[in-house]
Amino acid sequence: MRPSLVTGLFPLLLAALLFACGGGGSSAPAPAAAPAPVLAALGGTISAPNFAVMDNDVNDPHAPYSENNDFASAQAIGTPAMVGGYATAVATGKAGDVFATKADPLDYYRVTLAAGQSIILSISDYSDTAADPVDLDLYLLDGNDRTVKLSSLGNHGSESITVATSGDYFIEVKAEHGSSNYVMTVGQPQVTGAGEEVPRLEDDFVPGEILVRFVDKAQPAGLSASLHDRAATLGLVGRAGASGRAMRMALPAVGQDGAAGDYRALGASAASGEMRARLDTIRALKRVHGRADVQGVSLNYIRRPSAIPNDPSYPLQWNYPLVNLPQAWEVTTDAAGAVIVAVVDTGVFMAHPDLAANLLTTGYDFIKDKTAAHDGDGIDPDPDDPGDANTPGGSSFHGTHVAGIVAAATNNTLGVAGVCWGTRIMPVRVLGIGGGTVYDVMQGVLYAAGLANDSGTVPPKKADVINLSMGGGGYSSVEQQAFTAVRTQGVIVVASAGNEHSSSLSYPAAYSGVVSVSAVDMNKKQAWYSNYGPTVDVAAPGGDSRVDLDGNGAPDGVYSTLANDASGTRLPTYGYYQGTSMAAPHVAGVAALMKSIYPDLTPDQFDSLLA
Repeated sequence: MRPSLVTGLFPLLLAALLFACGGGGSSAPAPAAAPAPVLAALGGTISAPNFAVMDNDVNDPHAPYSENNDFASAQAIGTPAMVGGYATAVATGKAGDVFATKADPLDYYRVTLAAGQSIILSISDYSDTAADPVDLDLYLLDGNDRTVKLSSLGNHGSESITVATSGDYFIEVKAEHGSSNYVMTVGQPQVTGAGEEVPRLEDDFVPGEILVRFVDKAQPAGLSASLHDRAATLGLVGRAGASGRAMRMALPAVGQDGAAGDYRALGASAASGEMRARLDTIRALKRVHGRADVQGVSLNYIRRPSAIPNDPSYPLQWNYPLVNLPQAWEVTTDAAGAVIVAVVDTGVFMAHPDLAANLLTTGYDFIKDKTAAHDGDGIDPDPDDPGDANTPGGSSFHGTHVAGIVAAATNNTLGVAGVCWGTRIMPVRVLGIGGGTVYDVMQGVLYAAGLANDSGTVPPKKADVINLSMGGGGYSSVEQQAFTAVRTQGVIVVASAGNEHSSSLSYPAAYSGVVSVSAVDMNKKQAWYSNYGPTVDVAAPGGDSRVDLDGNGAPDGVYSTLANDASGTRLPTYGYYQGTSMAAPHVAGVAALMKSIYPDLTPDQFDSLLA
């Protein structure tokens, strides 16, 4: 047989083999007698490609058997490889099965991988039904210290990992629930797809907390819609939120050994209390995921500012002519202040003289954690930025810089110009020391859009545009629902694409309905740090503070308003930052200019103009 035919037939042969070696599959009635086959002679030989590998301990009593259940017995594979395997969290209880009386939850493989290569696990018998779940998880552990480096712990029929650093690794397939055959491809190039909810231990999230959005009409009889009653049905503790929107809930205990904690999958990382807590949090999320009364459930991810700071220097706003703002200002500057842009960020230094005239007093502070807030309290109607560092002079005043790009008071013989001179800024504080949680960010966004939120109030006039110069990993269906609701209000939402210089997805920019902004330098070329890829909608000046391309003695960052707290007292100043955080407010400001001319501009129309 020609090699091309062998290659083409192999995936079909492997799939057939997997279903044959399984166990736990449903039985079928005997087929009706078939007509006698017509025999024909076929010359040549058929052999599987050398990248086909079979798990050493499948559930087939006729297959060769040797364990690969721990690091010591890990099965060596090369790359590329297509592995057919089987794992079961419990004994199958079926006579004749290899695992009739014992479980086989772990399969280990030893492999050398290059950066950018992927591992994709396809779960043949996956099921997300709450009564009978079948779920396999995927881990990548360091080949030397056996700690978890990457993971994919989703509620899907497949899991995937893309290797960040070349090296020797262990791949671990873990049966979390039920029994299933699997196909695992190893060593293929990275494939970047649309965002989906895949919890990963390495993601930036709050251990011990999940966000839950119930189906509003699925309230059990005799149960109130209160936060605490709904949390109790899940075995959780209610922290914040209300019926009709996301609720923030806490696990009563995390990271404890014993009946509630099986941490073998973590390898050497099981010694870390935080890693155990992270795994418990993801397991709690997955338990809730399949319930009929739950519309969405997510981890409480952390979002961080998307700026790369640099020391202050002489102002040169090269970035505005780059996007033809002087010509736009001949048409409009929103001198009447008819448009509102919400800067959802670290807050704003409200006393900055180059911002004060354009700042609204209707902003809000949604940072619940008093330590992260750094102002001694939780939620309150004061969005003033006290700083986001514990050391004098260490604060970023990121939101102040972003606000100045959008709408610094202009033509006032002071400081810098803003994109939209008269636009009003609604400061909304959601990022503090260490960034901010998805839950707090959602409350700020909902508030700015005039929707129900934890403050119990809404602004007298909602924002026309929302700017989010922040980002992080981890898709949240609950957060996506919030942005969908905001877009339905007619609000244009703009966010920074991220500074990882990759096509990795950064949220909230990568959500549907959010305008994702990458960064360019003075030459209109992609900035060295900027993310890119199919989810990016538009590019804007983000700067490059490493260089001085125009030879004026100043770095080519983006110059805007700042504050300095080195003396222990906040003082107004100016400085250069670079990042997609700086690019996004250029687009938010341009959207505000457009709204000042055509107030009925919708998010869909704005998207069409960008296309």
